[in-house]
Amino acid sequence: MPTLRSGDRGSAVKSLQLALLNLGIPLPRFGADGAFGNETATALRTFQHWQDIPQTGELDMPTREKLFYAKAQGQQYQPVPQPIPPNSTQGTHRGATWVAVPPEKLRISEQTDRLGHRFTEPNALTAAFLGHQTSDGATFPTSMLASDGRIIRNTQPNGLYEGIYKGKGIPAPTLVVYQDLSVDVVITNDLTTLPKPVRFAVSGFGALPYRIDGFEHYVSSVAYQTYRVGLGYRPETQDVLLMYHPRANAKTFGVYLRELGCSAGITTDSGGSALFRLNGKFIRSTVRRLPAIITW
Repeated sequence: MPTLRSGDRGSAVKSLQLALLNLGIPLPRFGADGAFGNETATALRTFQHWQDIPQTGELDMPTREKLFYAKAQGQQYQPVPQPIPPNSTQGTHRGATWVAVPPEKLRISEQTDRLGHRFTEPNALTAAFLGHQTSDGATFPTSMLASDGRIIRNTQPNGLYEGIYKGKGIPAPTLVVYQDLSVDVVITNDLTTLPKPVRFAVSGFGALPYRIDGFEHYVSSVAYQTYRVGLGYRPETQDVLLMYHPRANAKTFGVYLRELGCSAGITTDSGGSALFRLNGKFIRSTVRRLPAIITW
């Protein structure tokens, strides 16, 4: 097979880019666009460094063999966490905007179907994944939600399959802050069955680690590259990191969370429903109606 290098275009390049993304190596700016540019070359060098082969930035035969083996073995690239300056509570990373929040400050704010661009809360992030519209045009949250020790919603999305799970929906990744302020990401469809009383909870699509639990029938519509918001837990600093990226799929979003020191995390929404407001300014606004937001 011919070597792929900078300047090449076409389906073979796109297949290479998709393979890199599936291994957890990000292409944050252009994604799998079928054009071999500097971003693809840099991603290939990252792969080659990981696999301990010459870092040519080209898809030569040794790199093809390692790429085939890594895919066959289901390997996942584990980036080295990036050091965060002491006392830093917010910043940017690979195009993402993030803020670190003590777990006791997290709240769920239920909305009366407000348009996202009209929010005035100083800090807000979309809480409910895949809000659905009722016949009158109103939306309602389809994620599990809890705030201040009160369970707001204890049903997972994907109602079509709820009968299998006794009306609770399919279990999905859920970030939970317990009353003792410990934090965990668990797979559940019932907050009342968790080992400790819940203070705060929100469910979503598994970004770190990447997993499709609860969204098996919706992966193509929620995991693609687009505007994306979510949150993860950082054990070293014992805080929750909330993040927005303008062009990330769910797997790449998880890579960025890991690079920022998170051990686990979820994406709470994406595309046109993604909203992130920080310090009184919109980082990402939306004209969609949102039934619930995370505030701090």
